Amino acid sequence: MMEHVFSIFIALFLIVLLVVYAYKVALQYELLHLQKKKKRPLNRWECWKSTANKPLRNEALMLYPLFFPVETDDRDNEEIKEQKSSIKRVNILMYWILIMVLLFAVYVSKS
Repeated sequence: MMEHVFSIFIALFLIVLLVVYAYKVALQYELLHLQKKKKRPLNRWECWKSTANKPLRNEALMLYPLFFPVETDDRDNEEIKEQKSSIKRVNILMYWILIMVLLFAVYVSKS
């Protein structure tokens, strides 16, 4: 019975991980808007709408992969530094979610 409960928790954590990753892509899309157009999009989730700039969304998907650092520059303005730090925080959250999924998976396999 406990195995089923932990399996459900693993599935929920993976769904949360997917949502957090979608949020990270939205942050990266917003960062690209700030860097290229010098203004924020109207809605943070605009990148997932069908009217979004698809090449820019594809670039946002691959901007900062999970295990690569997000580097800040002294030349960046305050808004861009703030956006990059929020991307770093989301990366850390994703690391913690992955650790939790691995711990639950190991526990389920041992029981």
